[in-house]
Amino acid sequence: MADESDLIERWSPSVEYGGVHNSEIDVTGGIGLKAIRGSEVAASGVDVFIINGEKPQRLFDACKGISTRGTQIFTE
Repeated sequence: MADESDLIERWSPSVEYGGVHNSEIDVTGGIGLKAIRGSEVAASGVDVFIINGEKPQRLFDACKGISTRGTQIFTE
């Protein structure tokens, strides 16, 4: 299981990482699929930021433009 030290702050399709998807607890396709889909959205000019949903203050801060902990997705 990932912990706080595993955070990739900036991700693009050229960044390699070793993620594991546990389909028994995650029906959304895992972080790898989220990152790939996020890069597709980012390619259209939309800012993409993946944030831990168990930390509501981070989502609130991101929506207000306040720097917070998470992964910003870029295109190549």
